Amino acid sequence: MITSPIWLTSAGYMTLIGASNHSGGGGRIAGKAGPLPPLTVAKVDTLANGAIEVALQNSDVPEELALVQWPVRDDNPAKDLKVGDVLDFTPTEVGAGWVVANAKGEMLAFMPTQDAAKHHLSEVY
Repeated sequence: MITSPIWLTSAGYMTLIGASNHSGGGGRIAGKAGPLPPLTVAKVDTLANGAIEVALQNSDVPEELALVQWPVRDDNPAKDLKVGDVLDFTPTEVGAGWVVANAKGEMLAFMPTQDAAKHHLSEVY
């Protein structure tokens, strides 16, 4: 079962999206997911409501963290994340977002692009 976490910080998110849209994807359509570098978990917090907030760091821009929040659920894949873990963001074939996986290749989430999130409902599958 995979849910869509929520990007919380626009600065970190826009840095990641900018890297995705401009990293060797000449002619890439705006709003489509492209390649992203592996991101390192810099901080993991469990919020008062039970959601898990993860700060991710791009080694190319270490001063800008992207915050991602996984909603509350019993089998939350983010519960086992720890500082130093590396996450891979693989763009989907049609560019609607990224499949997020840990170093073992286990899928943790689907992260839609901003455009995809605006036009489609996100729910647990």
